[in-house]
Amino acid sequence: MNPSVVDRYKNQKVAESYDSQRFESFIGRYANSLEIKEIRRLIAIAGRSEPLNLILDLPCGTGRITEFLLNAGIKVVGVDIAEEMLEQARNKLGKYLKNGQLVLELGDARSLKYEDNCFDCVTSVRFFHHFDYQDKLDILKELSRITKRHIILNFAYTSPLYAVLNGTKNLIKRIKGEPIQKKFSAEQEIQSLIKNCGLREKKRRFTFPLLSANVVLLLEKP
Repeated sequence: MNPSVVDRYKNQKVAESYDSQRFESFIGRYANSLEIKEIRRLIAIAGRSEPLNLILDLPCGTGRITEFLLNAGIKVVGVDIAEEMLEQARNKLGKYLKNGQLVLELGDARSLKYEDNCFDCVTSVRFFHHFDYQDKLDILKELSRITKRHIILNFAYTSPLYAVLNGTKNLIKRIKGEPIQKKFSAEQEIQSLIKNCGLREKKRRFTFPLLSANVVLLLEKP
């Protein structure tokens, strides 16, 4: 991960305003609801083959996806590289920490302390767009190691069609003076990552086809 990105999420003010800046506006709430809806669908598909009693959510950030999983009755381990983000998650999800349904831990996705095959599923949302190919590969291999079978993750997708959409969004950000942090993944890269990790794609969902580059995948060990 770009060190500047890590430093950004370790900034107390950024952590405190993370949810409000992204999910309190109408568009933010709507985008969040669409993403959660697709993750819910993939969780349901994964749960058909075996119970999902314990899920690793990485990075858990302020607990957005973690909270959804907890509300579904699933026990969750949330991991993030930024203590400042974990602090926000603790404030938001304290009741789950008290009843033992949630564990929050500091950790680096490239080197996790957990044993092989110890989670029923791993979720990793709004994460991979921060990385170049080799880092994506290393992290996906680590997630594959610790999951028994399923991984749910998303990519910032690009194709000739989506390149127009992505280019327009980036132009608007440049005009506003906002940083462009996303590293988009073409189909060839996604398939290469899946193949080189010994995984297979079970299902994919676009959160808002043709208007959003966000694609959520359900991967599984064969």
